[in-house]
Amino acid sequence: MKKLIFILFILLVSLPAISQQLPIYSQYMSNPIAINPAIAGTEKYTSLRFSSRQQWVGIEGAPNTQILSMHSRLGRTNFYDNEGFVKDKNEFDDQGNIVHRKGLVFSGKEAIGGLIFNDKNGPINKTGIQMIYAYHLVLDKMRNRFNKPPVLAIGGALSFVQFTLNESQLTLFDKNDPIISGARESVFVPDMNIGVYLYSDTYYAGISAVNMIQPRMKINGSDSRDNKLVRHLFITGGYKYETANEMIIEPSILIKATRYVPVQVDINARIYMNNINLGLSYRTNNDIIVMFGMQVGLYYFGYSFDYSVANIIQYSSGSHEIVIGINIGQSVFRGYQKQ
Repeated sequence: MKKLIFILFILLVSLPAISQQLPIYSQYMSNPIAINPAIAGTEKYTSLRFSSRQQWVGIEGAPNTQILSMHSRLGRTNFYDNEGFVKDKNEFDDQGNIVHRKGLVFSGKEAIGGLIFNDKNGPINKTGIQMIYAYHLVLDKMRNRFNKPPVLAIGGALSFVQFTLNESQLTLFDKNDPIISGARESVFVPDMNIGVYLYSDTYYAGISAVNMIQPRMKINGSDSRDNKLVRHLFITGGYKYETANEMIIEPSILIKATRYVPVQVDINARIYMNNINLGLSYRTNNDIIVMFGMQVGLYYFGYSFDYSVANIIQYSSGSHEIVIGINIGQSVFRGYQKQ
């Protein structure tokens, strides 16, 4: 009976909302590697981010999530030469003969990353890690007017997640129920995420699948076919438009889909002015999100507030999320690494 209660509880918590088997993020534009492993290495610096989210403030046991992530290209971060071509590891003379063969080093096309997260939702706690690898292919035949080709990144992440149910935090109809002992039930499962991401200086688009393997949750020998992690699909895209006064306007969209619930869409718009950015987002579950970001030197700070116009507003004052980051290796003078 304890096994059945635990299985049903996991399913009831996971399926009503698309994002509750996975943590919800509102600051994914500031920490996008959390939804697509192919984004590893897309910045011209090593990105270190910590984010913390408190969802549905005012509701006891509401989800709260913490994420620590880091990603970087290996070797050179500026793999373009001055003409926009990919740098070669060898040196040539005027006749095209190799005059100096460099050692085996990373070309700058490879990237690695990692992510640690903790997500607590009532009596259920999920703690996990991801190990990420991405490879960046320069699409040389698609050069733009600035002589820069777009890049297609292909990435994958191997993840390990521990699920824990604290029975002492369950609310029981019968407090003397002998089935519930107040113990902690845990299960450890591996999984895999994959993604592709096309990006340039002005636009980006990506698709990723999370929980590809959909492992079953075996609790003390139980192996129900329905008791498993559910595959999630994320589709994102955006465009950066620079105005005459060097302000950047960035509309974007994020589509989240899974088999069991309706598709959820985030429609976003951000404005970048010098080192400050302001954003507004509408989520199709009737959330309105206000975002703020600021960079000081190599350091980044972001904040978002989710306000729901759905019935849950009767019980919650909204959701808060912060992001703190360091852009290691970024130019503090111009905001990007010189090529």
